[in-house]
Amino acid sequence: ILSGTTIEENTAPYGAGLLALGGTLEVTGGTITANEADESGGGVYVALGTATLDGLTISNNTAGGSGGGVYQKEAELTLDGVTISGNEATDNGGGLMVVDDPSLLTITGGALTGNSAGAMGGGLFIGDGETTATGLNGSGNQAALGGGLALGGGALALTDGDWTNNTAASGGGAAVIGGLLTISGASLDNNNATTAGGGFFQEAGTATLTNAHLGTNNAPNGAGLALTGGALTLSGGVVTGNQATGDGGGGFVTGGTLTLDAAQFQTNDADDDGSSLFVGGNTVPGVSAEGATFEANHAGSGGALFVTAGAVTLSNTLLERNTTPGEWGGALVNGGELTIV
Repeated sequence: ILSGTTIEENTAPYGAGLLALGGTLEVTGGTITANEADESGGGVYVALGTATLDGLTISNNTAGGSGGGVYQKEAELTLDGVTISGNEATDNGGGLMVVDDPSLLTITGGALTGNSAGAMGGGLFIGDGETTATGLNGSGNQAALGGGLALGGGALALTDGDWTNNTAASGGGAAVIGGLLTISGASLDNNNATTAGGGFFQEAGTATLTNAHLGTNNAPNGAGLALTGGALTLSGGVVTGNQATGDGGGGFVTGGTLTLDAAQFQTNDADDDGSSLFVGGNTVPGVSAEGATFEANHAGSGGALFVTAGAVTLSNTLLERNTTPGEWGGALVNGGELTIV
């Protein structure tokens, strides 16, 4: 048991600040800072045992591999009110990295801020195991994929919390490349991507966003969200005020399946096509909307929808006050199939 302890400026191959291999670890308060691991776990490395970190600050640690702040492997880890900030990993998980089943991670409150990863998951990377996070905030993190967080496998359940001002090439706020993601009541706002998916990006796996808020995100394509594969469901929630310099201000769908259940797309903007949704690409994407709303969006063409490939079905859906500089303010079909029932 450690309480109010400062651990700083240590170096090691693994767990430069703190290394726990089996057994039980409890840390309350204190700071783990400016430690450097050649491989993984710049601040903390936890494997095989059980660890509880409460009210701790883990900051400005680095890892030559993954897990700049914390690296978890086949362990049970609980974080309560922990701040993980300014950490850096060459590979994945700038702030926190979770690998290998049966890893079990439970997070309550706390924040991931200003962390960076060279590959995936600037704030958080989940590779396997089961993670539950409630009221966790993530801001100012960056990575090539998934600036705020990235899910590569396993399961992540995220409830409430704000994910803002994160950046990546794809998935500024969050990215899913495998596994199962459920988000309930959280917000992905003011994030940026240099390629696609300012707020959210998915290329595989399964994701369900319930009553989530995706607002004022930016990207060339799919400022709010981009889907290239896998299955994504939006149940309720709002996609609003997102800005794409290319296609799909609200969403950019070029693969996989998108299901909209009473989701709202409002005041999104695309310089080119599909202010709310752009559906196309070389694969055959599918979009199904029930009770959705597309309102007051603006694009170069297809003020609400622009469809070039795949199949889109709208049921009990409202398209209202969407605009373009020319024609086709509501929906433009230039390939694929649009069904309205």
